[in-house]
Parts: sequence; C-alpha cells; structure tokens
Amino acid sequence: MSNKRLLVICNAIDDRARSNRKIVTDSPAGTKKVFLMCKALRSVGVDARVISLGRGKTNKDGKYYRSLQANISGVPVYYLPFSTIPFLSQIITLIFATFSVFKYKKYKGKTVVMFYNRMPAYIGTLLMSRLLGFSRVLDLEDGETTHRVLSLIMRFFYDTFCNKGAILACSALKSKVSCRPVLCYYGVNTNCDSADKSWKSEKINFIFSGAILRDTGALLLINVIKVLREKSPAWAREINFIITGAGEEIGGLLDLQSDSKIPLVSVFGRLSKEKYDNVIKNTHVGLSLKKTDGLYSNSTFPSKIVEFSSNNMLVIATRICDVEKTLGHDGALYLDSDCPYDMIRKIKWVVQNKEQSKKIASQGKKNMNLFTDPMISAKEISDFLF
Repeated sequence: MSNKRLLVICNAIDDRARSNRKIVTDSPAGTKKVFLMCKALRSVGVDARVISLGRGKTNKDGKYYRSLQANISGVPVYYLPFSTIPFLSQIITLIFATFSVFKYKKYKGKTVVMFYNRMPAYIGTLLMSRLLGFSRVLDLEDGETTHRVLSLIMRFFYDTFCNKGAILACSALKSKVSCRPVLCYYGVNTNCDSADKSWKSEKINFIFSGAILRDTGALLLINVIKVLREKSPAWAREINFIITGAGEEIGGLLDLQSDSKIPLVSVFGRLSKEKYDNVIKNTHVGLSLKKTDGLYSNSTFPSKIVEFSSNNMLVIATRICDVEKTLGHDGALYLDSDCPYDMIRKIKWVVQNKEQSKKIASQGKKNMNLFTDPMISAKEISDFLF
C-alpha cells in the first residue's frame, strides 16, 4: 500500500454519473484533466482518489440521489449525495463534503487534500482537513472574474489554509494567489498512438469545441464562416467546420448549420466522451480562439490544445497565457488579431499546404509532450505535494 495519498475535492463527473443524475451542465475538459492527473499519479505510486460533488444543473424534479462509488480508468471516485431541490441541495453538498475526508484520518502515511478552484462548497472540507492534520493544496484553474466580494473571501480562506501552496493552470495565475510555493501544470496528454491523419483527403475538418461563448471565440468563428460564404473562394469547398459543446453563442452556429452553403457547418452539441473521441479521430485542425482581450486571456489555460495535439491535430490558436510556450513557435499557427481575415488567411494556408501543416502538427505534439508527458508530469506533481 502506498504511503502517499491524494484526495482531490472537485466536481468532476463522468458520463454515466451525469446521465444517471440527469445533469445537463458540466465541464468535460475539467473532468478529463482531473481523472488523467490522478491516473498518472497512481502510476508513480500515489494513491490518488477523487471526491466529487457530483452536481450540476438539472430539471429540478425534487429527486435525491445517494452517494455513489465508481472506478474511472483505475481511479477510485466517490460521488457525494445530490438533491435537485434548490437550497437543500447546497446544504446537503456542504455537509457531506465537509465530512467526506473524515474516514481517511486513520490512514498511515501522508495525506494531501487538493481543492479544485476556490469553491464555497469546499470551505467545510478545507477546515476539516486542517483539523485532521492533512496537508492542503489549491488547484487554481480559473481566475475569478465575477462576484468580487465573494472572490476576496474565498481567496482569504484558501490562500491562508492551503499550506502546500498552489498548482496553477497557467503562469499568469501566479499573481492571483498569495500562498507559496506554486507549480504550473498544463494537464496530461493521452499519448495517442493512432496513425497519423491523412491530409490527402478531399476535406479538411476544423473543430471548435468546449464552451461556445463570445470570449472563447465563438463570434470570431461565426464571422469567419459568414465571410467565407459571402466571398465563396474555390478553396473553401475543401473544408468543414465541426462544433461540439454548449454555450450562449451556439444559436448563431446552429443558424449557419441550417444553411447548406459552403463551407458546411456541423453542430453536434454536448457529446459523450466516446462520441467525441470518434469525432476527433477524423479531424485535422483544432481551433483555440479565446479572445486576447477577453475574460480568459490571462486567467486560464485552454486545455483543449493538449487534447488536440495528443490526437495529431494542427492547432490554430490565439496568443494567450502559455499557449505558445507549450506548443512552441514552430508547433502551431497563431492568430495575430481577432480579425476574421487573419484567421481566413491561416485556413487558406492550411488548405494549400497540407503536408507542411501535417509537419507543424507533428512538431506541436513533440513540443507539448515536454510539458504533458504522463510520467514526467506525475513525478513533478508528486515531488511538489510530498
């Protein structure tokens, strides 16, 4: 038995639990990052486990869901009880989250409790962990952008009581935490061993996934497609746009899908992991379009680029946070502005330079692996925590 145990307090939820609890909102990227991190840590001798709130937006049918034990890719997961009744739901989560770590007090070895972002629901767990003598570390994935007073209160509690410091999604978040030391962690690649994609196919598929919002570049993509349809260049017949995910701007993309003009747009919405994996198998280019002057420009790292590069995809990205640091200047195509014509020039170049695009995608994967190799990342995190 390992003498190192990590308990990750978060709201990661797999497809089966999400479906059983009829939850319609979640964070697939965050869930995947947590599970892959824990899987990698277990491979280097850390007993990494997930304690999940297992909650999200539902139809408020008044149901109560009991706690649930699961095993996701070898990672033990404990989902807390969940009620769909407003207010009662928060009370149940707070109480059960607080005492979720209590059963580990007899564990012989060192226990570290990791908190995924500064969530009010974890405050009781944070204080209980300190009472039990467990070490505490903050995993800060997003900079707070709303509710300033609440953000200040949460920052005080977590930065005061997280005695092991913080793991950060990007280097820009260093200024958002006062606890030390800090470690930047970009995620773990899937080490995809599938054969290289064929760039000789008739169509080049571009994917835009995740949160479909103004600040993640949805409006930029909509404008790009509108311009291409208006100008109708001959090369545009060689591309397709694939949209997965959900968000307030998805309506504009659905409108484009309803029109059969070139280039074609396919909107799949929120997909299960299995269906999403099938989609990206045949996708050549991943789009990471978070606005350089938007809410997320210096507050988070677009983890989708790790997934794109792992799957042998060329990445077209804006220059935010540590994107160029991880993919390298020679491992992606970078947008110099939020202007649709800049992106159109990049798309045209890809269509007319398929072999070179394939080489850049391969280089991007090599560069990204230096930061996201499972064994290297797990060793760095283990050394940081223990």
